[in-house]
Amino acid sequence: FIFDMAGVLANSTCTENICAELGISMQEFYIFQLDSRGNNTYQELSIGSISPEEYWDNFSHNSGIQVQEDLFKLLYRPEIDSSIVILIKELKKIGARVVCCTNTIESHFEEHLRLGNYSIFDFVYSSHTMGVKKPSPEIFRRIIHLERVVAGDVYFIDDDKRNVKV
Repeated sequence: FIFDMAGVLANSTCTENICAELGISMQEFYIFQLDSRGNNTYQELSIGSISPEEYWDNFSHNSGIQVQEDLFKLLYRPEIDSSIVILIKELKKIGARVVCCTNTIESHFEEHLRLGNYSIFDFVYSSHTMGVKKPSPEIFRRIIHLERVVAGDVYFIDDDKRNVKV
């Protein structure tokens, strides 16, 4: 069984908290994270191709707001869905292997680790360490290979239909 984290086991957005802290709109937040080539630096952060410091340097440059600390870490307060925890525990009781495949950034990953939120899983596959994210078929190919399972024997639980379709 492969479970997504954000939107399945945990609510995982801190964007609203960041916008409130900085006094900006959601639209401005998304514009300020673009780099000089128009690339979305959050997407780069989520595959580990840039660091949180590089992200916030770019954001500060674009917004004119000097962000001195990682707001993704500071303002991230995930809440775990206890019904999903119960489901995972029941699956494990019957001997199922349960792993996590999450599109996440280093800051959020580390916070989940600190809180023990990943401890329910047998293993966690994270986009920021794998260099690829859902819905790319590559992340699923890698997980299937590493888990040594047949794709037809895998159950995947995600809140994004695009990810499930792949």
